[in-house]
Amino acid sequence: MTTCLVLGGNGFIGSHIVDILVKKGYNVKVFGNFNSGLSNLTTVLDQLELIKGDFRNRMDIKRALKGIDFVFHNIYFTIPQTSVEDPIYDVENVISTLQLLQEIVNSDVKKIIFSSSGGAIYGMPKEVPITESHPTDPISPYGVSKLSIEKYIQNFNNIYGIDYTILRYSNVYGERQDPFGKVGAITIFLNRIKECVVL
Repeated sequence: MTTCLVLGGNGFIGSHIVDILVKKGYNVKVFGNFNSGLSNLTTVLDQLELIKGDFRNRMDIKRALKGIDFVFHNIYFTIPQTSVEDPIYDVENVISTLQLLQEIVNSDVKKIIFSSSGGAIYGMPKEVPITESHPTDPISPYGVSKLSIEKYIQNFNNIYGIDYTILRYSNVYGERQDPFGKVGAITIFLNRIKECVVL
């Protein structure tokens, strides 16, 4: 049976990926520190394996990759706002992903799927709608690190032949997203509209 590892699978995007993989019958493992809890996974907890670890710890990653066919990379330590406040910490995303890629080279992983950004890497729009071929000119450290990771993944493909897919999500929204969080504009705006209507 094909085995998938979802890094950050208890988060908003990651948990929806987990739902789909479980529904399609894959063997699913979820890696993370789980500090934010497991509420996003309650409906599928009995159908997956949890691997607790630190994404910055190379040995934890090496352990998690054993027997894995596909890796879904959704772990990120920052958001655009916090990346501006602490750009040095934001670079941890790049370093940790490089360690992941090095471990993938030495494993039997067939493919990595990386959750990038559909807005942060492009910067100020030069044309609308923004297409995938739009120039990349990030204006936040978050966008710089996301784009850097994309380039490193492509580089590892060129050197080692690692297969990959990069997903540049736009403003994601949906069930389980926090309407009071710092990200998720659509959910936040809809919740504010709802509050106004109720009032």
